[in-house]
Amino acid sequence: MRLPASLSPPGEPLTLRRVDVSFQPALAAPISVFEAASPDEILERALTSEEDAYSARIWPSSYAASSALLECLAAEPGSSVFELGCGPGMPSLVALAAGAGSVTATDWSPLALALTTHAAVSFQPSRAERLETLRLDIFDETSDVDAEWLVAADMLYDSSLAEAVGRRVAMHLDRGGRAVLADPGRPGGRDALLRGMRSKNTARATRAARAGFVEHALPRRWRPSRSAKVSVGICVLEP
Repeated sequence: MRLPASLSPPGEPLTLRRVDVSFQPALAAPISVFEAASPDEILERALTSEEDAYSARIWPSSYAASSALLECLAAEPGSSVFELGCGPGMPSLVALAAGAGSVTATDWSPLALALTTHAAVSFQPSRAERLETLRLDIFDETSDVDAEWLVAADMLYDSSLAEAVGRRVAMHLDRGGRAVLADPGRPGGRDALLRGMRSKNTARATRAARAGFVEHALPRRWRPSRSAKVSVGICVLEP
């Protein structure tokens, strides 16, 4: 399975697989997402091309972020959602299915945006018109987050990136928005997030920065092995 030619970025097409993810009882039907079919192909592309092949993989944090976002949207149906670093787009696709009024999925990788669009059109055709994809440089702070909810999953793996996420979150909170963050807890990431938030020196961001991540155990499907105990931290921020 491959992306349609109209959506496929330049270069050799990536082999895809469909992944169905259950969010019952919140959603009656599974959410279908596209990702790269072979981890080896992702690694090879990451080593031999400038393409961000890792954006074609579904990471466990995206499941955790989607679950937390579902709880938030259940209380406020019709809210707008903006996803930073969407990758294959699971949180954005979940938001569509949950009845979000509008969803903006952003990433620097054209491949990530193509995967998200293809999944929405293929599996949620009646809702796909509510999805917008946008190529976004997270370090460019001149672009606004125009939504009620900002969601980001596994975006703290690099300190400069984590600080940029923190600045974005702080600006979003200062405008009255809310945020859902999911992070597996790599060393230094959460500290860098807080530095970025505090650098904006706004009362709302400073208050929100005191909120911590609450660890949530992942279902067996998302663990590297059956015996492994894996959790992802969830942080829900309000202005």
